[in-house]
Amino acid sequence: MGAWFTSLVDMIVRMTCVPRRFNSGKWHNIQVYKEIFMLNLGLPVAIFDMDGTLIDSMPTWRTLNTSFLARHSLPATPELLEELDLHTMPGIARVLIETFSLSMTVEEIVAENYQYMDQQYDHLGEKPGAHAYLDALRAAGVRMAVATYTPLPMALHALQAQGMLDYFAWVTTPEVEGIRKTDPAFFRALAQKMAVAPEEIVVYEDTPAVLYAAKESGAKAAAIAESVWQDHWPEMQKKCDIAIKDYRDLLAQNPKT
Repeated sequence: MGAWFTSLVDMIVRMTCVPRRFNSGKWHNIQVYKEIFMLNLGLPVAIFDMDGTLIDSMPTWRTLNTSFLARHSLPATPELLEELDLHTMPGIARVLIETFSLSMTVEEIVAENYQYMDQQYDHLGEKPGAHAYLDALRAAGVRMAVATYTPLPMALHALQAQGMLDYFAWVTTPEVEGIRKTDPAFFRALAQKMAVAPEEIVVYEDTPAVLYAAKESGAKAAAIAESVWQDHWPEMQKKCDIAIKDYRDLLAQNPKT
């Protein structure tokens, strides 16, 4: 099939925003090649994780324990840091209290760490190209939301500090929904909240287990590269519908931006 025909059909699709697909070298009705080049795969809803997906905050989260120990002049041995990495925030607090006989309560340590992290969001940057990609999705009429592990008040502050909050219809967390983010039911519940089928959603996320849960729910999965998960990147590339290191890669591939 001639290049002129390819260009003509591509132009028609761009004008009509019809989903595109190209299989085994054959055209299927008006659907055409390079589905991945469409913004949000041509789907109407996008759900974003926040840390490591929209905001480049994972390095700060990863050094949260080291920062706490330094503030309190406590030794940060490799063995202790490895132990702390195995726990949730309350669990970390309990280990610290037991190890150093601290007079602080679990609640006080958790609150101090959250306050410290909340302050850091005022100085952190976005993941490369995030703002530009959100702009493009909004211009294309894609509805967007955020689903994050970060406590809701802190997440709202973080997104506001980045100038991102107004892009999203709502922000939620597993705690708010009462469902683990690694459970496919989490994304089915969010689909119901957005009044669409899971198959009409693209989930943007850096955590492998969450991406695979999104896939199992029926949603499309867009893997965002994050150094903490670099050992999982080859598998993420195979299992996800999109795998990128920079949102600008998607913008460069999309002929409408």
